[in-house]
Amino acid sequence: MEEQKKETQEQQEAKNQPDQRENSQGLPTRSYIIQLLAGAYLLYTGYQLCRGVINGDEGASGGFMIAGILFLIVGVLLLINGGKNVFIKDRAKKAEEAGEKSENISREKEAVPEEKTSKMTIAQRANLAQKLQEEENSPEKDEETSQEDSI
Repeated sequence: MEEQKKETQEQQEAKNQPDQRENSQGLPTRSYIIQLLAGAYLLYTGYQLCRGVINGDEGASGGFMIAGILFLIVGVLLLINGGKNVFIKDRAKKAEEAGEKSENISREKEAVPEEKTSKMTIAQRANLAQKLQEEENSPEKDEETSQEDSI
């Protein structure tokens, strides 16, 4: 009994949690902005450390130079990764909006009756031609034309 309860609870939790694919692709934009800010801060800190060693400030040693270079590298990587992801997410959002707009336009076109559209299928043209031909050959027209001839 307890095992079944645990399994049902795990299944419910799995349903409530989004897929890992969604998490990896759907991180909020604020996460990328935080990456950008952290990258900028690490660049600034790395620059300050390297500048202190180069200028010969008191207490600056070679270890600070190495730490500064590492901070610069990590800062650049964070800036690149965050900027790239913000750009990709923005493009995906624009493409999604454009897709929704095109779907709305196609739905509006479908809502227009077929008679009003200028494009007809081959079957519709054949039916129209057949109807016109039947109207021309109908007996009512023959009577009208014979009445006009007699007048």
